[in-house]
Amino acid sequence: SSESALAATPSSSMAAPVDLADRAKLAVAWATGLQFFRDVVQFGLTLVLVRLLPAEAYGQFGFLTTLLTFFTYYSFREFLGHTLQVRGGESVPYQDHFTAGAVIQAVIIVSVNATAIAFRFFPDYAPVSPILHLMSALFLIDWPAEFRTRMLERDLDWRRLRLLQGVG
Repeated sequence: SSESALAATPSSSMAAPVDLADRAKLAVAWATGLQFFRDVVQFGLTLVLVRLLPAEAYGQFGFLTTLLTFFTYYSFREFLGHTLQVRGGESVPYQDHFTAGAVIQAVIIVSVNATAIAFRFFPDYAPVSPILHLMSALFLIDWPAEFRTRMLERDLDWRRLRLLQGVG
């Protein structure tokens, strides 16, 4: 009886690493596929925008993209990685993270809108001001979306995560 219990123990402990290895392989496959898909779509979008938009509008688009990327570096998205660092077996304080995200994103939204207001006083940047006001809403959308992304990463649900990202 004790021999059978000892024999069963190594196989059950070996099942977890194999499952983790399979999930890691699946994560790499889905991440690679998603990145390839995004690159193809981005290249196609660039070709279309270059042909459709006048040079001035395309430059404004590039400027706004760069500016929003800058603000994203200080958003909730960058602080949310902590949820992945909680050790297995411990509960994740998701409500605390969600509340902190609301505060951080509110500060970012106010900062983006203050920047847009400041741009009104510079003739070269005034045309992008209304667009920047509208695009500040992306940080409101990003808050729950990125929160759910980290939850799926923590659960190692790569297939669902990459499918949602690809559709999005």
